[in-house]
Amino acid sequence: YLKAHSFSTGHSTTNICSNCNDKKQESSLHFIVVCPHFSHLRETLFNQMEQNFIPNFKKLSMNRHFEILVNGYEPQNPEMKRINGNILMNTQY
Repeated sequence: YLKAHSFSTGHSTTNICSNCNDKKQESSLHFIVVCPHFSHLRETLFNQMEQNFIPNFKKLSMNRHFEILVNGYEPQNPEMKRINGNILMNTQY
């Protein structure tokens, strides 16, 4: 339940991340791959991604990180279903 969504539906008075001092919008992208408050957890997640699923994951763009963590790697490929399930579990953990 992020502020960008709750603000757009009238359930919050702001869409700004309460963890950031520089007035960043608390969107899904910000929460998962940008917010400095979660940098330690993100580093652990990115290390797991690189070691277990996608070599060179850290070298991908921020948007690609987000796409993979939320939707999986090649989400239309049925052969990736198990790996994508594991990616999702790691992201949610």
